[in-house]
Amino acid sequence: FSRLNMGSDAKGDFLGVFKTLTDGVKEDLRTRFDLPEEAHEYILRSIEYNVPHGKLNRGLTVVQFARDFFAAKGQTASDEVIFQASVLGWCIEYLQAFFLVADDIMDASITRRGQPCFYKLPEIGLKAINDSIVLEALLYEILRKHFRNAQCYQDIFDLFHEITFTTSIGQLLDLTSQKEQGDVDLNTFTEANLVRIYKYKTAYYTFYLPVALGMHLCGIKDAELFSTAKDICIDMGVLFQSQDDYIDCFGDPKTTGKIGTDIEDNKCTWLVVEALKVAS
Repeated sequence: FSRLNMGSDAKGDFLGVFKTLTDGVKEDLRTRFDLPEEAHEYILRSIEYNVPHGKLNRGLTVVQFARDFFAAKGQTASDEVIFQASVLGWCIEYLQAFFLVADDIMDASITRRGQPCFYKLPEIGLKAINDSIVLEALLYEILRKHFRNAQCYQDIFDLFHEITFTTSIGQLLDLTSQKEQGDVDLNTFTEANLVRIYKYKTAYYTFYLPVALGMHLCGIKDAELFSTAKDICIDMGVLFQSQDDYIDCFGDPKTTGKIGTDIEDNKCTWLVVEALKVAS
């Protein structure tokens, strides 16, 4: 997942589309809302702080899918298709930002992507809850602006809602996998519970969403192909999250960009499930 087969300028081109979209958000905000300048600056700061600083693999996967789809037919994806794929990719990154800003508050996390979590900034605090909602809303504003006349618009719109709902259920399972107070119930740390959390909280939006968006963009309609892609992506997501659990414990924060808190939060993770298998 970390070694996408893209050209040397692919990430730079992708970031260029982010600037185009951000400029569009600026214009739309000024056109639609009578806001003081401080509000404009606040929203744009939230976007810049939370959206473009990850590895961007989810978003770049949509672009790579479009390139590979046309390459498999002996063709080259047009500039328009690449731009559309990039817009969808950034919609995923907005969704990711929405999830992470909220997740950091719920987990009382300290750092994210090598910088303080957004809510940890003294001037932000719990206003970040609303900021996460704004980020999600902007996703749909961008999607509507660039795809409302596209044949795949309804399918893509429905897919984002479906994945957001699925991920929120996964977050619920993660947050309620252990009691807030009292002794830790080790009986809840089972492989079945772990895989369930991995699947709903991470695998759908991290692996299946980028692929499914690429499929919709390229005009694929075969339900069986979507089902097969989902099965493969879910398996990849489970492996990815088990690796992420390991990194949360043993990773160097200077490299990972975050300080892991899973163990102190009594989370159901791959490490504790595997440990209990051999514990007496």
